[in-house]
Amino acid sequence: MVEAIYIFLSMVFQSMKSQFIPVADLFQSEDMKLYPEKIELYLDIKNPKSEIDIVITAHNLPNLTNLAVQNYLTTEKQSMIHIIVVESSGSAAVFNSLLEHPRVSKILLKTDIRIKGQIHGYASYGMSLSAQIGLKYSNAPYVFFSHSDMLACKENFLTFLKSKLVNGIRLASFTQRHIIPFTGCMLVQKNLLLEQKLDWIPKNQNTAVVNKFKKVASFIHHFQCVDSGESFVYHEILNENPVHVCASRGGSQDWWKHPLDYYETPSENILKELIQSKYPIVYAPLTLSKEEFEKKHGKIIQAGYEGWWLFEKPKWWRYSFDDEGDLVFIHHGRGTTLRAVKRWLKFGKELNRILA
Repeated sequence: MVEAIYIFLSMVFQSMKSQFIPVADLFQSEDMKLYPEKIELYLDIKNPKSEIDIVITAHNLPNLTNLAVQNYLTTEKQSMIHIIVVESSGSAAVFNSLLEHPRVSKILLKTDIRIKGQIHGYASYGMSLSAQIGLKYSNAPYVFFSHSDMLACKENFLTFLKSKLVNGIRLASFTQRHIIPFTGCMLVQKNLLLEQKLDWIPKNQNTAVVNKFKKVASFIHHFQCVDSGESFVYHEILNENPVHVCASRGGSQDWWKHPLDYYETPSENILKELIQSKYPIVYAPLTLSKEEFEKKHGKIIQAGYEGWWLFEKPKWWRYSFDDEGDLVFIHHGRGTTLRAVKRWLKFGKELNRILA
């Protein structure tokens, strides 16, 4: 039986187009030496004409990835999109389970590359590799980067986010990581992504930004390093180019918790310092109250009560809002490979049915 499975998977791999990519063609920073010199990929590239390319960094759990793919294809109707799924598990079975669609390209890393780097271990470095590979095969003027555990909740969610890329803004995100746009669901103009010496590799030190904004850096310990993809954000901040953050609420402790309420310093004080420091970050106002959200989205809150992990206490998702106060995007959060995802899949399928 095992031998038969091995033969079948070998035949599958042989039928797929293989390509070696030098890591020097993917990254620009010196830390590229953390990765193998060449990365072997299996490619199923469609290359349709698109205005926005969506790069989904996936690892195992094809049902989770397919849910996000179907959701994005269903909800974005105004902007032409092309979805590039980068599957990093090295599994041909997972790759073959991914959705077939004329606007979905699929890329498989032949081996599951796990790197123990300086920041958060293989998770950040693995996602950086997948994101950079997806970018290499992107041809659209805008690129949206997504985890596999994210869902749009309103039609034309990307057209909405793209509307924020005006007046010199080249980067916008549905939510934030501490004070900056969260790279896991950010939309970026291609010209920023191709800036010299910028790539997705995380850094152990964030010296230039910390020195420029010492007061805020003293509030938030995450500010001391650069996580996956954040080099693009900090490049804009240091060059005084504005970036945009949508209003969002919810997280690991409360379904209405402010993203800055996870630190010892009150969020009001942090925001005050940001204004006084003249940070080039545009924070969208929230036009929906907690009571209005609870009344309108009680079933979603209840889904959070059912928990992220099996047998764990309730943990909530991150909810993002548009200018009208409508729920536009949800991030499930906290990884995908060890989480019990059955409830999320059930919720997502029902959401996709409603949106369709």
